[in-house]
Amino acid sequence: MKRISVSQEEMKGLVERVAAELKRRLKEDGHPQTFAGISPGRGARNAKKRLLVIGTLEEEERKTLSDSYELVRQEEFCTKDWEEAHAQDYELILVASLSPKAMAQVAHGISAGGAAAGILQGLMMGRPVFLLERGLEYRNYKDSASRTLYLFYQKQEEVMKHFGIRFVEHTMDILDQAKRKTGGEMQRLADLTHLTLLQESDLIRARNMGCRGIRLKEGAKVTPLAMDYRNSHGLTFFWE
Repeated sequence: MKRISVSQEEMKGLVERVAAELKRRLKEDGHPQTFAGISPGRGARNAKKRLLVIGTLEEEERKTLSDSYELVRQEEFCTKDWEEAHAQDYELILVASLSPKAMAQVAHGISAGGAAAGILQGLMMGRPVFLLERGLEYRNYKDSASRTLYLFYQKQEEVMKHFGIRFVEHTMDILDQAKRKTGGEMQRLADLTHLTLLQESDLIRARNMGCRGIRLKEGAKVTPLAMDYRNSHGLTFFWE
């Protein structure tokens, strides 16, 4: 049998033609295209916003969100590099569970893969990140861990809040914050007119709820830390 030699350029051209034909047939059949481990874009599925879930949601939590969002599990993404393309394929993140190890990695900015890598990459890309408080695993050790160690992890919570991670008690809180965000600027104001002394922790809570404006009573005092937080996070004071 006579052997047919094929040059490298000819082989490359053949592969490209086969790939192009495959794409064309997939498109005609209505099947979404998936390449290099990256999920299909939003247009290939539906108009819902894509919510990346890190950890496991309970059934009721999943039902609460599924009407408004297309839920995507972290396992559907390649967690080795978390390249920019991945963050472009979802619009917000929900952390349903976070181990003490991953929590410490996030608080120290260590993108070591898994949950920490997904959270940090999402923050870097400007994606909203929500965290269910019941998913903080370190809290399960309150009665057995040493006080010093437990306080250490409590401080990591504050660090993550400074990063912009929004702590929520229920999945319904995510929907409520989304409604406030689309409901106009006045609905994104935090009413703190009852305070005579505004502290940094007050602003952190307001920002975690999606507020960017703060209503204050004329004459209220503002601590230096609160002023620094306002300036670094672009919050606006409205005096009444």
